[in-house]
Parts: sequence; structure tokens; C-alpha cells
Amino acid sequence: MKSIFFVAVLTILALPASASGPDTLKMKFKVEDGIHKMLGVFGSDWAPGQVQSEAAKNCAEIGKPFGGLQVLGRNAQGLTVFEARCK
Repeated sequence: MKSIFFVAVLTILALPASASGPDTLKMKFKVEDGIHKMLGVFGSDWAPGQVQSEAAKNCAEIGKPFGGLQVLGRNAQGLTVFEARCK
């Protein structure tokens, strides 16, 4: 499980430079072992609370409650890398 998570983080860290502006918000929705999660990046124009709201909307669209947002660090382009989960 940890190796899958590590690969997912590396995938996010390697997003193309076109996703590098301060207004960037990108998330990729996936299901792993029955857990609905979003991995993504956001720029400096986004506050973590705003990203959390967007992720919660995605959870609501599939009928699941929001489970939380975890900031994982920054990538080479200076974007904040995160993981969000639905319950």
C-alpha cells in the first residue's frame, strides 16, 4: 500500500510545467482499495480551505462525505502537492 501511495505522489510531483502557475488547481480522482481519493497540486492563489471545498464538492458528486485534505509538500514547480479523501 505504501509503495502505491509513493508512486502516486511521484506521479503528481512529475506533472508537466504547464501546470505551474499560481492559479493552478489540478486533481486526479482515483479509487484504491475501495478508498476514493484525489491527488493533486495547487498554486499560491489557492488557500488550503478553498482546495478542501473543491475536493468536498467532488466527493458530494459521487454521494460520499468529505474525509479530509492532507498537504504533502511542494513539487519542483513550487506547487503544493496534496491528497484528499472521501469517506
